[in-house]
Amino acid sequence: MNLIKLKNDIDFAIKNKYSIKVYYTDNKNINYNDSTINWLYPPYIVKNYVPEKIILEIESYFKNYNDLLIVMYFENDDIIHKIPLNLPT
Repeated sequence: MNLIKLKNDIDFAIKNKYSIKVYYTDNKNINYNDSTINWLYPPYIVKNYVPEKIILEIESYFKNYNDLLIVMYFENDDIIHKIPLNLPT
């Protein structure tokens, strides 16, 4: 997983005071018929405020999870941005 390309997005989230969470689940919890996802695990909450450290933190935490759907959420009061980090095969 190479997340360095998301550095500008993470900068944007930090500057605009978004919370950053990473949701993940296995392939069995994705319903492709109606496009719903049951997040099997609680979200990984990013508490760092340095983009490079956030990238390293996420890459390190999820380095052995190539078979999971992994989506990063930028959340504030009004908006949620969802960025897929890994799609299961």
